[in-house]
Amino acid sequence: MRAPADAARPGAAGSGERLEGEEENERATTAGRHTEEVAVASEPQPTARARRPTLSITEAGRRRAVLAFSGRLDAGALGELEERLVDPRLLDAQEVVLEMGDLDHIDLACAYALIRAATGRPQSAALTVRGADRTVRRTLHAVGLDAVAVIEE
Repeated sequence: MRAPADAARPGAAGSGERLEGEEENERATTAGRHTEEVAVASEPQPTARARRPTLSITEAGRRRAVLAFSGRLDAGALGELEERLVDPRLLDAQEVVLEMGDLDHIDLACAYALIRAATGRPQSAALTVRGADRTVRRTLHAVGLDAVAVIEE
């Protein structure tokens, strides 16, 4: 009696060994699952700090005006930010302080709005950013606000 051809071939089904192609397929499938798990784990998670932005002028005078920020400044808040930045109380002040101690995030669009407002002010007017956290300061530096304003740490 002859043994079936499959049983005599190394790596054949039922022999306990795997064919080279099968191992590669399993590795690719396993690698795909692993990559998928990493992609899911690296997605940003919502934080408790993420909240609607508030922009309020807390102090206004000829000499000094303070605009306080809180929450997240992103594209959704851009219109409100631009309106606040052209408020006559800010435009008439010799010194404007941007109080950012409660600001969680600022996106590039809002940071560029700040630089447009800063470069539109008279050179004798002072602009100071106070209380911004490291990530907010990094964004402000990226758009060049540090060239026209004092950014306090």
